[in-house]
Amino acid sequence: MHSFDALKINEALLDSAIELKQEALRKKGQKNENLKAKAKAYDGKQRDLGKSIRNNIKNQLTRHPFCPYCGQELYIENAHADHIYPLAHGGLSTSNNMVFICPPCNQSKSDKTLREFLKENQRDEKQVHITLESLGKRF
Repeated sequence: MHSFDALKINEALLDSAIELKQEALRKKGQKNENLKAKAKAYDGKQRDLGKSIRNNIKNQLTRHPFCPYCGQELYIENAHADHIYPLAHGGLSTSNNMVFICPPCNQSKSDKTLREFLKENQRDEKQVHITLESLGKRF
């Protein structure tokens, strides 16, 4: 076999490998889109689950009756259950991902990530992390 023929074979193999890789990436992208769609469809059920988790995290208010984000005093009547990692970004309604916060922080945080919210509102990220960790939260 001549070196020219070997180059043609190697080029054909390389082209084939590139096509296979591109197809695999396309399929992976489609799979990610499907997962995101399923998560959004499931979103309504996650919010319902959040209501039951709210009852499970009420003991937070006896251990730390303050908003972990700004320090405002919390009462069961004014406390809002927040998804630390938002549902809109794939967060789940679990006791590790939910915390009671004050209404102004909840309205301001909306569907922002914790980092986005803290930066936008110039909160002390280190102190918030210490407080959340003391409450057994994962973020």
